[in-house]
Amino acid sequence: MPLNTVRRIPPRQRTFLIGLGAFALGAAACVYGSPMSAYALETRLQRAADDAMARSNADRWAEVTVSGQRAVITGAAPSETDRERALMALRAATWTGGVVAGGITVIVDESEVRPTRGAPRPARRV
Repeated sequence: MPLNTVRRIPPRQRTFLIGLGAFALGAAACVYGSPMSAYALETRLQRAADDAMARSNADRWAEVTVSGQRAVITGAAPSETDRERALMALRAATWTGGVVAGGITVIVDESEVRPTRGAPRPARRV
């Protein structure tokens, strides 16, 4: 067989390969381009969490980081009331939705309450 000859693919195989390629392309577009893709979901949840912090005026002291469906709130709250208000706003930011439907499923509170001047300090045992 000479080296410069081209092997022709039979029409049935060619049709099958074109169909398989189109299916793979469509599947990839559905998985990665869908509004339910991991990236789109995380972006939507981060936006909702940031909006919730702004509505509760916690955006001045709190920072929320969303990773998947897990939200971590950090910062030093001016008071315990402000801290609780921010946590309630974050809980209400999106529907929990569960793992499949999307939504913030876990909130990790790493915030703290900033001590105020003149506040009595807790008694220490010696």
